[in-house]
Amino acid sequence: MTRLARTVLIVVGVVAIAVAGAVAARQIVLAAVPDVSWPLPSWWQWVVEPGHPWRAGVAAACAGLVALVCLVLAARVVRRPAPGIKRIDLAGEGGTTTIEAGPVDRYLSRALTRHAAEIEQARVTLYEDGERYDALAVVSARPCDLARLHPRLLQVVSDDLRRATGKEIGWLEIEVDRFILDDRGDS
Repeated sequence: MTRLARTVLIVVGVVAIAVAGAVAARQIVLAAVPDVSWPLPSWWQWVVEPGHPWRAGVAAACAGLVALVCLVLAARVVRRPAPGIKRIDLAGEGGTTTIEAGPVDRYLSRALTRHAAEIEQARVTLYEDGERYDALAVVSARPCDLARLHPRLLQVVSDDLRRATGKEIGWLEIEVDRFILDDRGDS
């Protein structure tokens, strides 16, 4: 969803900048040269035509709706994720087992570095999503095809989380905080 939200916001932003630039250019030319006649486009005159106030109202409502959608998408893009879980409670026959999330996070972090040679360091944080868990892996990696690496890492986290807790993983988000380049002196 975040990729879609960013794409929509970029498209709306580019269109808004283009329209604002055209309006500014029109206003500058009209102010600089008094004998220039630059009429408004016919669709604009149709919107603000006297005797039809509903047209302007519908246009304003549509613009307001687009602004609201952009505001919601922007909030989704910049919101901070909920804090990671602190404990995992496992219900069983005759009682409950509680596991601190820290050791599980470290176990999953080591699993990523153990199963993927491309990953130099990893920091995994689990988030609760109903019966399943979501995970954020912040990694330092060697340059590689992350699109091909992601399903493999998802499988590793899924298998190891199931092995450690019996719980399922919902999604895995990978965030690369640093690429590690082997500096051998060759260009």
